[in-house]
Amino acid sequence: MLRLALVTCVLVTAGSSAEGYVVPVDGPFDVLRDDGKSWKFDLVTGPSLDQLTPLTADPIECAVKDVTSTSSKLVCRSVTSKTPTLGALVLGTRELVFEGSGVRELRGAATKETIADQGNALALTFTGKVTTSTQKSLQGTHGSKADFKYSTARYSIDGAEHAVLVSEATTVPAATTGTPKPVAEQTAAIYAPENGPVVLCRVRAKETPAYVCLRRVSASLVAPTATAPTASDPLSDQSPKKKTPAISLARKKTRLTTTLTPAAAAKKVMSAYLSGIKRCYATTLKSKPSVTGTLALVFTINAVGKTESISVKSPDEKLTTCVSGLIKGWRFPIPQSEYGSPIAAVYELDFKLALK
Repeated sequence: MLRLALVTCVLVTAGSSAEGYVVPVDGPFDVLRDDGKSWKFDLVTGPSLDQLTPLTADPIECAVKDVTSTSSKLVCRSVTSKTPTLGALVLGTRELVFEGSGVRELRGAATKETIADQGNALALTFTGKVTTSTQKSLQGTHGSKADFKYSTARYSIDGAEHAVLVSEATTVPAATTGTPKPVAEQTAAIYAPENGPVVLCRVRAKETPAYVCLRRVSASLVAPTATAPTASDPLSDQSPKKKTPAISLARKKTRLTTTLTPAAAAKKVMSAYLSGIKRCYATTLKSKPSVTGTLALVFTINAVGKTESISVKSPDEKLTTCVSGLIKGWRFPIPQSEYGSPIAAVYELDFKLALK
């Protein structure tokens, strides 16, 4: 059976201000807000998480969509539309909310109420900090509750071995006046930090097969060994502490008053284009691990919403070149003058690059 160590799930409410929002680079769940990122899965079933066999070879794709500074969607669909009936249990859209350095999967659509209800949480819910303690449950409003059983394991993904987090959850939704007693829902997930989802399941109690899952193509469970976790194991609380790179918006400004305010332009960058900046910074840190400072962007948004006259200054030449290339493809709402006419405007955005 899947086992090794238990982990704690502690959720921290994230800030809603774009300017105050700090995004970890290469964080364990950052890939879940990399807009357009996708993976191929097979439909598998079995009596338990460690006894899953393929049900069909028809490809299924799960892709990250609709990314904002605090949320995203994981959309899973059949590529050929030939998925068996059981596939309906695991296909569809998973609503994700990022809280602190962790992620929470919601039961149902993301609304102000469901996000505020901490008991609204399915299996793809993890904290960014891994320990060997036990977390019994998350309590929410109107009786909602999510009980989690966490463990760690190792999976082979595309020929490389990864330490993974395993989550099995039982969620009871909030009670509603005049409706039947809420029914508990069981889900399970296996996630490889910084690599993405490996297995996503719905669990059917007292039915066969009990587990109906999506499993990453070319992924397989590695048999547990008696060896203790090493210091290089990213899931071991014995791992050496290292500083985490982070990007935060420090300043936003425009040289002309239009309908596209500096706050609106910054919000567009934070929600749609920050993942690209993070990749550029992460790539830079691989060759120069101590790069910090200010990333200053100056660009014009023209009368059709495209960028031009781009200027980028940063602590590293390669980082400057990488981000400059990204900005050329950015698109924004068209700035308009007080008379409602399209007009070009210059915007300045400064980002702070730090190691925390």
